Amino acid sequence: MGILLLTACGGQQSLTGSVVASDSFDVALVLPLTGKAAQVGHDFLRAVELKHKELNSSVVLHIDDTRTIPAEAITITRRILDTQDIDLIVALQAQVSMPLLAVADQYNIPLLSTLTTLPASEFSRRSDNAFLVWPIPEDQLEKTSQFMKARNYTTAATLTVFDEFGNTMATMLESYFEGEIIQEEVFEIAELDYRTSLMKIRELNPDVLYVIGYPPHLINILRQRKELGMTHIPVVSTIHIQSDFVKQEAGLDLFEEVFAVVPIAFINNNQDNFFDRYRTTFDVEPDFLAPFGHDVMLILDELSKEPKDLRETIFALDFEGMNGQMTFNKHGEVRMPLVIADAKDNSVVYT
Repeated sequence: MGILLLTACGGQQSLTGSVVASDSFDVALVLPLTGKAAQVGHDFLRAVELKHKELNSSVVLHIDDTRTIPAEAITITRRILDTQDIDLIVALQAQVSMPLLAVADQYNIPLLSTLTTLPASEFSRRSDNAFLVWPIPEDQLEKTSQFMKARNYTTAATLTVFDEFGNTMATMLESYFEGEIIQEEVFEIAELDYRTSLMKIRELNPDVLYVIGYPPHLINILRQRKELGMTHIPVVSTIHIQSDFVKQEAGLDLFEEVFAVVPIAFINNNQDNFFDRYRTTFDVEPDFLAPFGHDVMLILDELSKEPKDLRETIFALDFEGMNGQMTFNKHGEVRMPLVIADAKDNSVVYT
């Protein structure tokens, strides 16, 4: 088993001391390992590494840190592609995956992305090289709007991060929500004080507040929501707000009337006690990306056995993962059943 770590400064270190064979199946694994999304990057990477070891996989992983900076992601990925015989790229996050798709097309290498919420037409259906192991926004918003309708929410406000993820979800919500969006607030990715926006929303008193952000944003939004006496306004968000990191930092007392759209497998699937082995191995709790790291590693291992035509092999995949039955549709998207969960205790409140 050979795992290569490529450092951000361009150095290369073998974690096993093994020599990479020229006919090996090599994957560029570009993740946020420092910066604002380091928590989710390491959660994903730990699951990949654990499953890699358990499978005794021959896949060679070339790992580098994007720092959630698109330009950095492009630079490090090009460096890996120019110095290694790479078969496939794996990336996290919309703001990284979108520019990397142009790189994948240039090198004609498949890009397998997760934690990526972009309109299907702008990513997974834009290129034959794009493959997605994450719910497409159309599916997430359809489930979200159904839940809002069932709860008789007729007015909504939005508070969303100003990047590809936030802009996609806020813009597309307008097409799915049958009520009226009475206030739209955005915040910069480095911003952590949302009181001004929240006070505007409080004044209008919408039936529901739709929130999109990353764990550090969500922690402060929940804290400031309580400080401003707004817990009577329900919050609906994505799987990010289900993060154990968010819950530990914010405290469960901030999660009253907070809901999230999540894959059903996130609620009820601990395949083969993988989470228990994760805890034992790393002495930390697995978070919401661990199941995706597990499943991506299963996919990579399967691809390494039939590497000649990767696209055909991906479309032929059919096996059980932690996120359910793993198959790709004709657009290269894994489809997974979604539910609305109470973010406080992970109980399903809408199917």
